[in-house]
Amino acid sequence: MQTVGQRIRGAAMLGALGLLAACGVQNLPLGPDPALVAQADAAFDELTVGDTKALLARMPEQFRGPTHERVVGMMHGILPSSKHDGADVIGWNFFTGTGGSRRTLALRYDYANGEHITAAAVFARKKDAEPWRMQGFNIKPSEPAEIDAPTLKPAKAPQAKPKPRSSKAPADS
Repeated sequence: MQTVGQRIRGAAMLGALGLLAACGVQNLPLGPDPALVAQADAAFDELTVGDTKALLARMPEQFRGPTHERVVGMMHGILPSSKHDGADVIGWNFFTGTGGSRRTLALRYDYANGEHITAAAVFARKKDAEPWRMQGFNIKPSEPAEIDAPTLKPAKAPQAKPKPRSSKAPADS
């Protein structure tokens, strides 16, 4: 027999699940967004070739001044001189709240000389209908846990749900 406390906890759990469903939790991404991975990778390529203006053009206006240009120049200076093999996504995060949504990606670049660089890109938007906008980009030498991290595959676009069949049999003519 259930106690009153167990019934209250059960009702609270059902209410919380209903609230999560109403808030759109069923639409949460199942993995990193391929379009955002491509944007982060393009930003890294711009950093690699020293195209500071193109990289900063991805950012909000307040991140495009001379100070930010110097910071991007310093980031460019720590990149290995050899070629990298492309990006592996090693982490991602999705946050949504009343102030909008934010996605963070971590990409690891493995270089021919044995060095590894981890790039972090942050994207945000206020409303679901708005496009994602890069809000931050940073790089650092990869830590051992990042070097050994498993890679993640970008999420596939959700498939359209098939329409339910009608339970009525076709009429005889």
